[in-house]
Amino acid sequence: MASCARHQIEVFGSDQGRELVKKPFRAFIRSKGVELIWTNSYSPEENGLVEKMNGVVLSRLRSILTTVDLPDLLWGEVFACAVEVLNVSPSCALAGETPSTRRFRERPDVSELRTWGYLAFSFTQKVLRKSKLENPGKPGIFLGYEKNSISYRVMDLKSGKVQELRTVEFAEDWTVERSYVKILLLHRYAKALGGLDDEWASDSEDLCDDNTRSVIANGDPMENISRSVGAEEGEMENSLGASVRRSTRVRRPNDRLRDYEVEIAANLVVQAVNELLEPTSVTETLSAPDAKKWIAALETEYKERMRNHVWELVERPPGVKVLKNKWVFVRKRNAQGEVCRYRTRITIKRCQQQYGVNFWEIYEPVAKAESVRFVLLLALSLGLLCRQVDFVTAFLNGPLDEADIYMEQPDYFDDGTGCVFKLLQSLYGLRQAPRIWYKMLD
Repeated sequence: MASCARHQIEVFGSDQGRELVKKPFRAFIRSKGVELIWTNSYSPEENGLVEKMNGVVLSRLRSILTTVDLPDLLWGEVFACAVEVLNVSPSCALAGETPSTRRFRERPDVSELRTWGYLAFSFTQKVLRKSKLENPGKPGIFLGYEKNSISYRVMDLKSGKVQELRTVEFAEDWTVERSYVKILLLHRYAKALGGLDDEWASDSEDLCDDNTRSVIANGDPMENISRSVGAEEGEMENSLGASVRRSTRVRRPNDRLRDYEVEIAANLVVQAVNELLEPTSVTETLSAPDAKKWIAALETEYKERMRNHVWELVERPPGVKVLKNKWVFVRKRNAQGEVCRYRTRITIKRCQQQYGVNFWEIYEPVAKAESVRFVLLLALSLGLLCRQVDFVTAFLNGPLDEADIYMEQPDYFDDGTGCVFKLLQSLYGLRQAPRIWYKMLD
């Protein structure tokens, strides 16, 4: 007699449970040469390690049953699922390692974990369907994981049978009525045992109202499915019928999160008001009380583009579409909301660009958050120093090499000669501007 780790069992400890003190079991243990010992009654401290773990698992069991509001008759399924989750969870006693990793020397796959007690649809294979019109998905309740195979344990909401399935679609925002599940379990146990005892029979009569009996008899469990708290409203309630019940779990938002949400809302209001007050054209800026500051910002932006050789003034070419432009005006504010800077920017009206005429390719790679975290982690492990660089007016530094693009002279700086600007470098608003900047860095 050996354990799964091929260790010989020499002593078997028991808390004098009735199933472990019967003569057949004691005879079997002694026939294998194993010593059988017992702890004293009502003395859990004599078996502290096991009793402590029982307390941990039972605490999770109660939390799960309370969260999904399902009957206690399913406590065995919850217990097994809680143990499975504990086995793949980091443990302080193992220095952050999971029990599964310590036992099998490989990292567990936690992508298969699902929320216990929520709705799951089992898939019926095509060859097993009675007709072509039969719905391939049958509603059930997720009860846990099968130990002897890579499959899920799902209880059918029509028959009450627990099935081992691999092809399952989960709806983890939806729960099932407690009363319906309890009656379903009582009917299943009644069929298995050949009848109900007096206590269960009375419970069945109290809980099994006409509506529930009709649902079980007619096979309509979908009427007892409802959305849990925290899920979005109105997506499935119309299609799943009445008898809606919300989860009893109360979620209290964190005080810091609440303050942060209020701050975000306030900032959005301030931003919206500021946007309404910002001028939208050169004409508005010239008639504004702070027109001198806007004019200074316009001249600064124009001179900066000329200094960087973003464009050159040429005669209007015949038969070529000249793109229009637009000035964007922004008042920069400090933390106190005071205006600290007037900012203007000249942009191309990208809606006038045509594929194959003004641009060809516009795609450019974007670094994923995982890639950035990997680089930071690599630098940390190698003891390297990371620096952050901010490129000022980045999109204006890439040369145009695909097609000639012409732009009208911007308002306030039109010399009246009818000439236009030929773009030498990228400009804000161009569809290919991000790609040009990437090619510049590459």
